[in-house]
Amino acid sequence: MATYQTNTQGSAIREAMLRLMAEGITNKDDIFDHCEKVMKFPRPTVRRVAGKLRAELKKQYEILSSDIGKNGTS
Repeated sequence: MATYQTNTQGSAIREAMLRLMAEGITNKDDIFDHCEKVMKFPRPTVRRVAGKLRAELKKQYEILSSDIGKNGTS
C-alpha cells in the first residue's frame, strides 16, 4: 500500500473505487465514470490505478486463500 501514500491522486481514486464497491456498485464503467466525471481525473489515470488495485487485491486474496500447513505456514 505504500505505493499510494505519495500519490494523492492515486490515493483518492483508489479510495473512491473501494468506497463505491463497498456501497454495492458492481459495474466497472460506473466506477470509472464516477472517478472521471465527478472527481475530474483522466480516464487513463483511473485505469492505471484500477490495474494496481486489482493486482493488490488479487495478491491479498491469494494470501487469504492459501492452504495452511500443519506447522502453521502455507
